[in-house]
Amino acid sequence: MTLLSPKALSTTEYNKLWKFIDSNLVLLFSSEPTKISEMELYHFVYVISIAPGELWKTLYSNLILFLNHFCESICCKMSVKPITNLYIQEYLKYEHALKKMEKICKYLTTYYLHESIIDSGKRIWKELVFKPNSFEIISECLSYLNEIRQSKIDQSFLCTFRDCLLSLGATSQASRENYEIFEDEYIKDFELHSSSLLKYSQRDFLEQVTIMEKIEEERVWVSLENTTKVRAKKILNDIWLKKSDCVSQLLLQGLDKENDLVEMIFNGCKRAIDSSLLEKLRGIYAKWILSIAYKKLDNFTGDRNGWIEKLVDILRCVNKSLDLFHNDLSFIQTAQITLKNIMSSVPHKNTPNNAMYIALYLHDLLRKHYSHSTCLQPTLNYSSVEVLELSNYLQDKDVFEEWYLKLLAKRLLNKEATNTSMEENIINKLREMSGVSYATKLGRMFSDIASSISLTNDFNNFIRSTILDVSIGTGGTWPLKPSENIELPPVMNDLLNSFEFFYKRKYESRKLQWVMNMSTTQIEWKYNGELKKVTLPTLAIALIISKSDGFQMKNEGEVYTMYQALIKSEIFDSSGNITSSFLQGHHKKLGITEQKTSEKIKEDRSAWGEAVCVRLMKKMKKCRELDLINMVIKEKAPFIPTEQFVQNVIEKLIEKEYIERDKIKGVLNYLY
Repeated sequence: MTLLSPKALSTTEYNKLWKFIDSNLVLLFSSEPTKISEMELYHFVYVISIAPGELWKTLYSNLILFLNHFCESICCKMSVKPITNLYIQEYLKYEHALKKMEKICKYLTTYYLHESIIDSGKRIWKELVFKPNSFEIISECLSYLNEIRQSKIDQSFLCTFRDCLLSLGATSQASRENYEIFEDEYIKDFELHSSSLLKYSQRDFLEQVTIMEKIEEERVWVSLENTTKVRAKKILNDIWLKKSDCVSQLLLQGLDKENDLVEMIFNGCKRAIDSSLLEKLRGIYAKWILSIAYKKLDNFTGDRNGWIEKLVDILRCVNKSLDLFHNDLSFIQTAQITLKNIMSSVPHKNTPNNAMYIALYLHDLLRKHYSHSTCLQPTLNYSSVEVLELSNYLQDKDVFEEWYLKLLAKRLLNKEATNTSMEENIINKLREMSGVSYATKLGRMFSDIASSISLTNDFNNFIRSTILDVSIGTGGTWPLKPSENIELPPVMNDLLNSFEFFYKRKYESRKLQWVMNMSTTQIEWKYNGELKKVTLPTLAIALIISKSDGFQMKNEGEVYTMYQALIKSEIFDSSGNITSSFLQGHHKKLGITEQKTSEKIKEDRSAWGEAVCVRLMKKMKKCRELDLINMVIKEKAPFIPTEQFVQNVIEKLIEKEYIERDKIKGVLNYLY
């Protein structure tokens, strides 16, 4: 049928058309094939809608009346229980039929109505079918939950029911209201269901709450809205809080012995919506780390290497425990803060800080591979990576860096840094921990030694001897101070002059400064026909030669220190004569006391503070003194700057006329 223009319809003609429409709608809503096509039905509605007069109102009234009658017939079926499955089936068929009806009445709804057929149909269904039966439908659905939890009923049933509720409203707000009726009832049911957890204690509680949450997550919440899940988790969260004392005891028990308990507790609290649970766990975890440290370090009586190994044991326990927390960032931060407090508050009894001992342990560990005499080496049981990791928790990291630099220089100069792969591994780690500039300085020291080997070979070829081995370090890189002028024996002095002559031929613009306090010399002699050899500090050899040649040394302090060391090593007796035990090749190992680096560290810290203050003041030009102090303290530094430290730096900069105090009290001005 094709209509090209509006045509007036009589009542008889209208009734005839409506009869066709009504009979086919009955078939459509009964899920049966219609007698005529949807396009023909559309034309019937179209003819009535465009006809002169207000027949479209009569048509709309008949359509609404049809939907009312259909919904009333469905409501009558709901008297037979169970009704939930029937409700879902009938609603899905009804919704499908409404969509087709909407297409048939598209012209009518587009040009005449403010409400679509679908919205009208859903409103009628809600009033006539859902509301009168909502209590029975929702109660019956909740009764199915236990069967869903036990996998007796497929969870898709719950998903379909949710979709029915959410699609029922004419608007999203109305749909949400329908769903909230069910949600409120579900929360009441879950609250009752989960209250049974409170009767369990210790491990049983953890197992039951984990099982319940897993089942609810996988079989129930996955089919419901996220708001429902959040409200249900809040109920479990409250149960965790009520059992917090029990959980705390279980956490300590799990960290000490039963590791699976820790994972169960962490996973449960991690899923909770209240962060206070995790905060409480972190507090308990920090106390556990402190208790481990107290057990291992209390009344310690071993040497410095044993002390460092105890600290590494603590670090191992902490790293192992962090695996149980899945290396969660918040627990890592808790561990870092606690370990830093331990490292700063419990130094070894023989040193004010742990930085030097860590550097010395690494030094001994790296020298261990060089020495062939195991009796001279301490027993070291830990890897360099583990020991180096301790330095991450030092508050005065610059002290460690200074000591490591000094001891590396000693290894390189004494030809003890033979384990290149381990040395490189440590430098790579220090590049991450201490920055590129520090690691570059360490790498440059290795480059200097490589260049020195080549230069020494060239010199020995020049003099046709292997009597001299020279190490040349770049100024400003090596932690070395040139020795004061010492008048060496002629045989030693002539050799050094020959090398200087050779070196200046190659590098005219460079200047050499000898560091005798780091130099060693090997002497050989025969005793009763047997060849004897010994390697001692060069100053010690010079002092020995002085007993026979009478040469003079101008640095009395170094001579006195070396002389006392020679007496302790049984090379000289108290009268200054060479002992017979030394001549026979029996003597104690000569040790030189390490110079303290505290003054150098103070200088470096002061330079850092001045540089930061100048940089900040140059940018701001004017700043309150208190604000500047706070900004400097927040700057990233290898140590922890104090307020007094920054005050001293400010006073120095005022003396140097970089900054000045303004007339306004408490304000600083930048002068450059």
